[in-house]
Amino acid sequence: VIEKGKPFNSEFRIHPADGSPDHIITSVGELQHDLHGKPHKIIGVVQDVTEKREFEEKIRHYQEKVSALFNSPVLGTMFGDIFGSVSQVNDEFLRIIGYSREDFSAGNVRWTDITPEEFLYLDEQGIAEAKESGSCTPYEKQFIRKDGLRTWVLVGYVLVGQKREDSVAFILDISRIKENEENIQQINQ
Repeated sequence: VIEKGKPFNSEFRIHPADGSPDHIITSVGELQHDLHGKPHKIIGVVQDVTEKREFEEKIRHYQEKVSALFNSPVLGTMFGDIFGSVSQVNDEFLRIIGYSREDFSAGNVRWTDITPEEFLYLDEQGIAEAKESGSCTPYEKQFIRKDGLRTWVLVGYVLVGQKREDSVAFILDISRIKENEENIQQINQ
């Protein structure tokens, strides 16, 4: 502080002599000068930030879990809203609908545009249910892929925010299951 004339800020862990859990301490000090401009004293604050750091660690750990789920190749994940906008998607969702990351970045992906008209009523029912309870019962529908083909998906989501207009959705590709069901029906016929 004296050499550089700048306040210091440090963080360190202390080990209490009584054997209680360690504490994380931060300290900040600033040099004060007397009337002649000579260093006179250092004024500082020492604060126990153990709970804050533990909370930050819990949040970091939680974010890792959410990130692992979001980036999973098992489920398509989409952040959007009830009006059709899509703000963030994972690679699995893009694989399911056949669009590229560039298509998404260019704003070419709206869930209302890739949903066939005959399935929009299911979305409306799901949104109404989620507006009331926070989440919808998962339901089957189709998406129109970029190549024009249709693919079956299982969709579920929660609505978040004060107005419950923003969504966090999962999309599971069930096209193989549907193909198998059709094959079984044909064999039975």
